[in-house]
Amino acid sequence: YEAIHLRLNDLVDTTNFYIAILDLDKDVLTFPYHVDEHDDDYPIYRISRYEGGSLTMQVINSGKPLLYKDFDEDGGTRHMGPAASVWLGVPLFVEQQIIGAMVVQHYHDPDYYNEEDMGLMMAVSQLVAVAIERKKAEEALAASEETLRIVTENSADLIWYMNSDTMITYVSPAIKPMLGYEPEEVVSSSILNLVTRESADLMLSG
Repeated sequence: YEAIHLRLNDLVDTTNFYIAILDLDKDVLTFPYHVDEHDDDYPIYRISRYEGGSLTMQVINSGKPLLYKDFDEDGGTRHMGPAASVWLGVPLFVEQQIIGAMVVQHYHDPDYYNEEDMGLMMAVSQLVAVAIERKKAEEALAASEETLRIVTENSADLIWYMNSDTMITYVSPAIKPMLGYEPEEVVSSSILNLVTRESADLMLSG
């Protein structure tokens, strides 16, 4: 997220900038990246029934960019947090599905952002959305691998991985009480050192 922030700053001032992401499973809008002079990031819960005045939710629900300045005219009721002089948000789409929004705002000059800035943010929004989805996938994979590691390393059963050449690439700590080997003694050696050729062939065929 920080890399996105820094690169976007080459196009548009991102002094006050945040990314909002939908989590439909948990029915919440989160703010995984948030940099602001005055405002703070507060998740919005139960978004499926949300009826508040969030401009971010307006962008997400409409799927359209929004350049907003009329805070004084509407009493600020359509903006959560400290009222900015100008607010600019664009939707983030991946394969035509909205995943969130990207927002900049300024607290002193109502003319600080304009239609050109909105066009620039829309132009890069697709790349930003894809980068966010890729990061989420990487984090999910890392979490899954960590869960698997914890399960295998605490299992009383002997668990190992081997390649097609019968070389062991991983073995769980359960090998120590079962066979008397430390895991590092076995990794990179052939499974044939532990089982018969027939058993190895059976495992490879399965």
